[in-house]
Amino acid sequence: MSGVRETHINLTQLILLLHNLPGVGEQTLTHILTHREANELAPKEILAYTPKQWQETLKVSAKTTQHFFQNQEALLKKSQEQERTRRLNDIHLFDIGSAAYPSYLEAYDSFPPPVVYARGNLSLLEPTVTKRFAILVSNNPTPAILQKLNEITEALCHAGGIVVTGHDRLPYKRAALAAQR
Repeated sequence: MSGVRETHINLTQLILLLHNLPGVGEQTLTHILTHREANELAPKEILAYTPKQWQETLKVSAKTTQHFFQNQEALLKKSQEQERTRRLNDIHLFDIGSAAYPSYLEAYDSFPPPVVYARGNLSLLEPTVTKRFAILVSNNPTPAILQKLNEITEALCHAGGIVVTGHDRLPYKRAALAAQR
């Protein structure tokens, strides 16, 4: 054990904590969640790992491990605050090992995201919904491309399509807004 103070933490808080940890990307997060599930570990057991276990077992870099152990209390507090905000705003979180994780993501994506955040009509995530679409654009699109993005999104939505968007970059915000028009 690392000697860390005993704390209550649920899986959602652990995921939020890991998202706040610099150096933890999709691959590391997937590895940690898969390891946790395969070994039937409670989130507090992951937090109780030693720095050596974080690096060797969880495959977390030395720099990230050091940051975690130096800032664990602040990271825990931030994840608790984010969990409260998530609940207050009715935002759902599905990790790749949960039964509620959208199965089509695993079926059609070689590297599905380890965590999906969703808000709104969750029935749209069901595999039976077939008219959903996503539009992807490159970084720094021109105004002409953004206009075309709006046109395509609006046309597909008017035809009964359901836009699926993520990221907090301008093109994806515009796609979400175009779908509401």
